[in-house]
Amino acid sequence: MRHLARLIESTEAQVIFISETKNSSFKKIDLINKFNLDNAHIISADGHSSGLWVLCRSQVQLDVVESCRFYVLASCYHKHVKKKFGLVCVCGDPYHRQTMWIWKQIFAFVMSNQDLPFVCMGDMNNIMHVSEKLNPGPVNRCLISKFRCLVKDCGFFDLGFKGPAYT
Repeated sequence: MRHLARLIESTEAQVIFISETKNSSFKKIDLINKFNLDNAHIISADGHSSGLWVLCRSQVQLDVVESCRFYVLASCYHKHVKKKFGLVCVCGDPYHRQTMWIWKQIFAFVMSNQDLPFVCMGDMNNIMHVSEKLNPGPVNRCLISKFRCLVKDCGFFDLGFKGPAYT
């Protein structure tokens, strides 16, 4: 937890999303006080799996529209630049039992807020290209195709990353 506290304190980000917290002991007020935040939304872990935290600093007003163990969908307002934006924080189903339902919810939220710019962060637990698959199992080309369509239809694009892949 000390490492996480240093990381949060060192970033200038106004919205921080942490997935797979595997922790259900922290409450909203605990996170706000511990990390000197203005708001937090918590989906508690289920045993030793899942758990989502959306943490906000004073510049961003967070209004959660819908949330579950896989995602948080929110309308946000950045007070400094006076702009509203949509926020999608995702930790997709690694077993793909709920994947299509998750995507349907995300798509519906984005389409119902088409006038807003969006930030989507997290791990969809899906791949865009066959070359991204590491384990030896078969490639689900249909799922890859549907994921590409979701990304395109929502107007999302990958900003890339810095550092090691698959961390």
